[in-house]
Amino acid sequence: MSRNACSDRANATRSTSEGGSSPLSAPEPSVESITAASHEQNDRIAQVAQVLTRMDDVTQQNATLVEEAAAAAEGIAEQSSALLRAVSVPRRRQPAWPHRRCLRDKRR
Repeated sequence: MSRNACSDRANATRSTSEGGSSPLSAPEPSVESITAASHEQNDRIAQVAQVLTRMDDVTQQNATLVEEAAAAAEGIAEQSSALLRAVSVPRRRQPAWPHRRCLRDKRR
């Protein structure tokens, strides 16, 4: 191969690699797109983590409210039982006053 042919080949290779049409420059857009996709994925994962944290907070608040409501219901049940005991009149087997029939029989 002549010196000019080698020089021509070197120049052609140099111009191809500088122009960006060589196979070596093809992966660069892929790496960039993968990097961008990775950043986007990280952002989405962070958003999901924030949503899950908020859902957990709300669930804990709801559980606390349920416990408070159950305690209040139990307290109301106890108070209503105490109120029923306080206002109830004991029942006797025999009435405190005579029946009309008994009074009629005595008059005769």
